[in-house]
Amino acid sequence: MKNLSNSILLFGLPIELEHGLGTIKQPLLKDFNSFDINRFLRIFNMDKLFPQKEFEGFKTLDKIMLFSSITKDGVGKGIYNDFFKSLSILYETEDIKLTIDDTKENFDQYIIIIDDIYKIDRHNFGYLCNIILQITGSEVQTDEKGEMTEIEKKIAQRRREFELAHPKKDEDTYTIYDLANYIIHTDETNFTYDSIQELTIYQLKNTFQMYSLKESYKTFMQYKTSGGFEIDEERKHWFFNKK
Repeated sequence: MKNLSNSILLFGLPIELEHGLGTIKQPLLKDFNSFDINRFLRIFNMDKLFPQKEFEGFKTLDKIMLFSSITKDGVGKGIYNDFFKSLSILYETEDIKLTIDDTKENFDQYIIIIDDIYKIDRHNFGYLCNIILQITGSEVQTDEKGEMTEIEKKIAQRRREFELAHPKKDEDTYTIYDLANYIIHTDETNFTYDSIQELTIYQLKNTFQMYSLKESYKTFMQYKTSGGFEIDEERKHWFFNKK
């Protein structure tokens, strides 16, 4: 799968998907005022919550199989509801339903239909996940644990159920709201509490990176040119240090 172009990501343009999935919008910060972005992200990065070797053939990131499995087994309707809410944000519609095709076997039975036109199944869901990870600047992480005994699997299952219900907070990780707060209050900013909500998640992260690079370079040059410090280090202009 090709990466999205810089213009699509930078300007927050709608994305015309392949595999008959239609067109989605890039969610704005304001879309998560009443829906936690972490609940949105975990749907499309769900494989990191499950040890890969517990699922035969999971090396292909067959995420719809995993999603269908935990929904069918009743791990929690919270995930099921979060999935539909996430799709409603992306497709800007409430016309989303899960159908079960009894003529098909196993996980091929599960099909999500949007606006009676677009169909998400186990064969194209991984593609959709990768698109979402690109527009949110996220990464797929997998658990490389070895083979588990039946007892270990049951314990791991209980642990995952708890983690899904009580997401762990990493004190070393900045939230999108931390980034927004920094951008609003940094020097030379043009953003307000209202205007920043119109940014996509990618734009928010990119803006944070640019502002932090500028501020770091400005502070460095102030020290270097003040005459009160001996600084032999040379540093490129902040623009050329961006990744």
